[in-house]
Amino acid sequence: MPYIYKLRFLMTLAAIATSLRLLFGICSPHPPSAAASPLAHTDMGTTYSSTDTRKLAYMTSLTNTTNNDFQFTATRMLGYQLLHQATTKTQRRIPFVVLVTTDVIQETRDLLIADGAVVIPVSDLYNTSSFRPDNNTSFLGSGTDTALKAAAWTLTSYDLIAFLDANVVLNRCMDAIFDDTAVASQTTLLGHHDSTLPKNYIFAALPEVNAIHDYPPATKDFANLDTLSSAVYLFRPDIRLFRYFVNVLSTPQQLLPSSPSGQQLLNHAFNRKDNMPWRQLDQRWHIKFPHPRDVEGGVASMYIDSWWYEHMHTQLRTYYDSIMWRMQGFYELRG
Repeated sequence: MPYIYKLRFLMTLAAIATSLRLLFGICSPHPPSAAASPLAHTDMGTTYSSTDTRKLAYMTSLTNTTNNDFQFTATRMLGYQLLHQATTKTQRRIPFVVLVTTDVIQETRDLLIADGAVVIPVSDLYNTSSFRPDNNTSFLGSGTDTALKAAAWTLTSYDLIAFLDANVVLNRCMDAIFDDTAVASQTTLLGHHDSTLPKNYIFAALPEVNAIHDYPPATKDFANLDTLSSAVYLFRPDIRLFRYFVNVLSTPQQLLPSSPSGQQLLNHAFNRKDNMPWRQLDQRWHIKFPHPRDVEGGVASMYIDSWWYEHMHTQLRTYYDSIMWRMQGFYELRG
């Protein structure tokens, strides 16, 4: 038997095996339980108005990696779940955009494009944004998470973007997150108005839950409800905000760290005590440090990076592996 057919046969068997382990281990994700979180405030179904004309996008980012790297695999898994997996894929045909830095090799980019993603080099965004970096803004070409997060605000061809970290794993369709009541235009506070800021903006995110938490999480399960997580957030692109980010990053004394992370940049820009306070999404959309009870409770997505993968519950590891094998089998059989 030719090697390629042996490989396909083995991958099919692996997908079946992991699916059976999933069936008798952690249960399949299902709709949220009736017990609503005190932080819940939205209908999490997938129905939507046929008159919605907004141009929407899912987005993630990818920096220097190789084809067998955990982060690259995670990015492909996220795309597979958003675009192809029956239980989680978009029902509104929302595109999946991947921002990549210059050090992401062409072979990696080509694989993502073949998977169905829209791949955009971050350098292209800076070159077309009427912004020319000087010696004080070397972060632009550094391939950092911060530069990627800032660049996303130049994509004004989209009305609304849901950014999902590549380590996010879906349990069901996320389309209704665009309809969360927190995703609404806000007016920049007049008392703190800065002429360089837009008059209104959209930015909604989630606070980061503690490693030990109940589900649904309660107020006690958060170290700080005013500090947002950059794992999942929604925003409206705006070139004025991009220029604001560039200004902040050009004068790092405005932030405590000399090399701020993307999450620190967002917490600075959308500080709840400043010009543009962030709004909170329904907590059932995402959880960090997931446990099987979170999935059983109906959480829509969860954060699983390489560190947590090694430490999380074995039932969740089986669930994660089953998605990975299904993805690999899907792309292998598709050719």
